[in-house]
Amino acid sequence: MKFITGSQFSRFWMVYLLSAPFAFLIRPLLEKADYQGWISLLAAYAFSLVLAYFAIRLGQVNLDKSWVEFGGKVVGKWPHYFFVCVFCFYCIHLASINVEEFTIFFSSIYLANTPDWVVSSIFVFCTCLAARLGIRTIVYLADIFFLLSFISLLLIIPALMPSANYSMSIAMITDFEWQKMLNSFVYAIPWYGEIVLLLFLFPHLKQEKKLMRYAFLGSVIAWLAVLVFWYMALMLFGPYLGSNLRFTMLEMIRFAEIGQFLENIDPLVLSVWSTTLLIKDSLLIFIASKLMAQIVGFRDPKTTTFLIGALIVTIAHLFSKEQTLFAKTLTSSGLAIYMLLVQLIPIVYVAVHAIKGRFSGNRS
Repeated sequence: MKFITGSQFSRFWMVYLLSAPFAFLIRPLLEKADYQGWISLLAAYAFSLVLAYFAIRLGQVNLDKSWVEFGGKVVGKWPHYFFVCVFCFYCIHLASINVEEFTIFFSSIYLANTPDWVVSSIFVFCTCLAARLGIRTIVYLADIFFLLSFISLLLIIPALMPSANYSMSIAMITDFEWQKMLNSFVYAIPWYGEIVLLLFLFPHLKQEKKLMRYAFLGSVIAWLAVLVFWYMALMLFGPYLGSNLRFTMLEMIRFAEIGQFLENIDPLVLSVWSTTLLIKDSLLIFIASKLMAQIVGFRDPKTTTFLIGALIVTIAHLFSKEQTLFAKTLTSSGLAIYMLLVQLIPIVYVAVHAIKGRFSGNRS
């Protein structure tokens, strides 16, 4: 059933693309890019629009069916089956990373005496409940928290400005190292490349023709928000202190004091952010459930939701056993390249579809 409007689509992707980078992208970007992070973010965002364009083109091949259903007719049954498995693993892997980072954050700051597996299990259980309720619930939930996220940004950014050291800004146009720029660009691409997952929303969209415009609107708001927070982190801490802070986002929020009434706003902002991360993982589990149902032949994707949730908790728990290795892997080029290769899959389908169309045209 088609019920997602263009404006809802924009708001949803703003919430989705902002949730994880807001908390987890800024510190590694300060470490990898120093003062050149704005170039990496700009280039990564521009590249994500290319990925979004091909995902939209693929979705428009058949507006009445999802990619999971018609993809086999484009590239063949077994290659499509392989790509479905790859996307399913990608969604589960990405959700597991989000859950582990969320668990590390809350266990370290607020729930020090609570076992990690309890924190991750409760979070994933809530996420699975939202995923089982379907995409309509997830989108409407994002609608609510879009406004709260926007208000939080408007509260925090002006409160940070008086503490910033703007004299460092000159280094953003004078300090260039091509190797750092390339490494940080490769690292930043997958964060915005997740917009290819819009492919799985096509069966529910009302306005497919103007989709690129709505995708651009939602993603540019998320990109600008991350860019502003990266800039404020740079002006507050510098690239060296900022890259060595464990939770840069939390330290930034603690800088913000909005009068005596909201002297400590971190619980308010973190509660909004936690829900946006829950929305993001709800979509990932929703997509993974549909893909898993297609792989094993179940008619109802809801039957696999809690199974996938249990798998995510297990993987996150395995990550927690090797936290040093987990932290190194997150910032490695290998993980970024793997995620980018998955995000390039729609280009393969569009290219094969175009070649088939050209050959059939020549034959006729």
